[in-house]
Amino acid sequence: MCRTTLDPAAAKVWLHFNARISHARDWIQHCERVPEAARRFLLGTDNHKCLERSGEGLIAVISDIRYDFGFDFDPEQIATLRFYLDRDCLISTRQQPSSATDQLRTEIKQSRYFDSTAELMSMAAVSA
Repeated sequence: MCRTTLDPAAAKVWLHFNARISHARDWIQHCERVPEAARRFLLGTDNHKCLERSGEGLIAVISDIRYDFGFDFDPEQIATLRFYLDRDCLISTRQQPSSATDQLRTEIKQSRYFDSTAELMSMAAVSA
């Protein structure tokens, strides 16, 4: 399934997973197309912000507000997004709903076109 979903001949792909769901975790753990270090990173829990090279791609952690964020600030309302990005795919994981990924999903549903996975990630980062 991983090879079919992430076929380089296909269009650019964004896969977003709730890392609390076991099927999502299993898919990431067994996706040989993604470097092992990046798979471990996507399933990690360290919330320190970073941007690093991993194989032919990049890994990153960014902060965002939770999707259901209210007007009373509470540090618990901060969401963390983890990304793996290469030339053909962007894979993101979260532990709780995020407004940045929701906004990106809305842009895509409204037929917004992205030329590259880097443009997809930059839209998510700007929205965060």
